[in-house]
Amino acid sequence: MVMQSRIDKGGMNAMRERFSRIGILFRAFLFLALIVGLALPMGLAASVFTVNAAEPPAAPSLVSPENAASVSGTSVPFEWGSVTGAVKYKLLVSRSTNILDTTKYKRNVDLVGEATTTYLDTGYPANGTKYYWWVWAYAADGSSSLWSQVSANGRNFTNGEILAAPTLVSPGNGATVPGTSVPFEWGSVTGAVKYKLLVSKSTNILDTTKYKRNVDLVGEATTTYTDTGYPANGTKYYWWVWAYDADGNASPWAQVSANGRNFTNAGGTGPIGAPALVSPLNAASVSGTSVPFEWGAVAGAVKYKLLVSTSTNILDTTKYKRNVDLVGEATTTYTDTGYPANGTKYYWWVWAYAADGSASLWSEVSANGRNFTNVATTAIAAPTLISPANGTLIYGTSVTFKWGAVTGAVKYKLLVSRGGILDTTQYKCNVDLVDLGSGLPTTYIDTGYPTVGCTYHWWVFAYAADGSYSAWSSVIANGRSFNKP
Repeated sequence: MVMQSRIDKGGMNAMRERFSRIGILFRAFLFLALIVGLALPMGLAASVFTVNAAEPPAAPSLVSPENAASVSGTSVPFEWGSVTGAVKYKLLVSRSTNILDTTKYKRNVDLVGEATTTYLDTGYPANGTKYYWWVWAYAADGSSSLWSQVSANGRNFTNGEILAAPTLVSPGNGATVPGTSVPFEWGSVTGAVKYKLLVSKSTNILDTTKYKRNVDLVGEATTTYTDTGYPANGTKYYWWVWAYDADGNASPWAQVSANGRNFTNAGGTGPIGAPALVSPLNAASVSGTSVPFEWGAVAGAVKYKLLVSTSTNILDTTKYKRNVDLVGEATTTYTDTGYPANGTKYYWWVWAYAADGSASLWSEVSANGRNFTNVATTAIAAPTLISPANGTLIYGTSVTFKWGAVTGAVKYKLLVSRGGILDTTQYKCNVDLVDLGSGLPTTYIDTGYPTVGCTYHWWVFAYAADGSYSAWSSVIANGRSFNKP
């Protein structure tokens, strides 16, 4: 029993020692497993990231606007090349090259889809502002194009002014235009490459069913169009003209609408003819400060419009010298005053107006137009004095004056003075002599002279039909004096 007990105790101790060793080994294994378990995934993850990391998507190539382009109008279409694998793009437009300055942003927009490579941006001022723009591509994992590439691809453009709407010339607003054809005319717009003429029976330009004509006319100087096929039945039409630049931008509708006109297409044979101009002759030299105009009467005219300008452009009102309406078919003359007589060249035209308000066609008025040069007046000669002779002693209370006739004179002025020619307080005689039916006189008897001794000076001026008169220098040089005893 004692022996058995010792064996049992010995066995138990051996087993405890064995299990203790096993426990130590197990705990060691668990600790090692923990260390390895933590390190292994981190190592693997690091290995996976290092070996299999995706490159960021390339920066898109920009298509339009081209770099340093001038883009007119209030909207700008952007376009760039697609990037394989992109799930969205970011378009940034700014007035600054500093992309961190958000206060200068014009547009910052995300556009979803690899094929979304265009964007039309609106609200531009069309005032010459310069803009910079860039595009990033984004991958599905959120990574984006490198700034170094995006920056290298960046572009700029200037948002220039939009073309103005053409000024409409004819038909006049509210005019009645007879016949089956209507000639249209408008002013040219600098920079235009084409114009669009729209004629409609409706003020609603979106109602294409009411269009009479919708035509594009190429060329800046293409400012006329004759449209045919009108019914001549009293139909009212509305018309507008747009100008287009080389980029395809058109005049803003607000301006086009404001310039729009209407006319009524009535029965009849056609517009009233343009008057034939009579005088001044074309390219004539007209002296003096007044110009007499004359033109032929036009049957059916109720008024005429005379336009005189220093420019051939009838739309430039700043160059007008005279723009006057003259009522009556027989009113075919007009004398205009206030000319400078300094060599300025003038252009002039006359329109006839019918009772319905329709006017001569500009094409005919323009063809009849003339020009003249308003030159300085050539002074009419000073008369040669005959008697009294210079220094003569004259008795009595009257004096007979005589001088030589001057070609072209319509009046003479005799001036007698006890002082200088400018001292009006010393004038004895200041008289104008004109033709009273028996010819222009060249003699004059002046009375009322004192019998006391005194010296008088006398001069004579000649006057032409335009009001010009002999030069003072010549009159003074011809002047004489006489004495009273």
